Amino acid sequence: MIMRISVILLFLLSIAVSSSAEIYKYRDANGVLRFTNNLQEVPKDQREKVDSFHEIETKTEPEDPAGSADKTPESDIAKQTEALMNEKELLDSEYAKLEDDRKLLVEMSQKEKSDEEDAAFRKQIKGFNVRTKAYDEKRKAFEEKVGQYNAKVK
Repeated sequence: MIMRISVILLFLLSIAVSSSAEIYKYRDANGVLRFTNNLQEVPKDQREKVDSFHEIETKTEPEDPAGSADKTPESDIAKQTEALMNEKELLDSEYAKLEDDRKLLVEMSQKEKSDEEDAAFRKQIKGFNVRTKAYDEKRKAFEEKVGQYNAKVK
């Protein structure tokens, strides 16, 4: 599922590429997120860990005054892209934690337990199931956001 979302995002970033340029993302000394197409503008101490993206240049079509209200400005799209990527990272992290917890629970299930330990184990399982359900809801909401994003980008 996460792989599919990654592929979709990568696909969106590569649509209609007629020419491209590197764009670099970094944080300045004040913690402000900055973008530039000139690596020389990135502080030297950050150049090794700077994030880079390929700028996508698409064919420009004549403006349609009637339909211009439907189009999202590029800066909004960039913000939405970053927000989706950040949300995906959080979901990936949460999924990894759930997977680790699942493995521990499987190990615990294979050990003999006293009645008290078994009751505690069942309580852990219920908690795990609640967290899994919450994760699934977040993932579905994220997929809806990606679908809305894809509709805007088209």
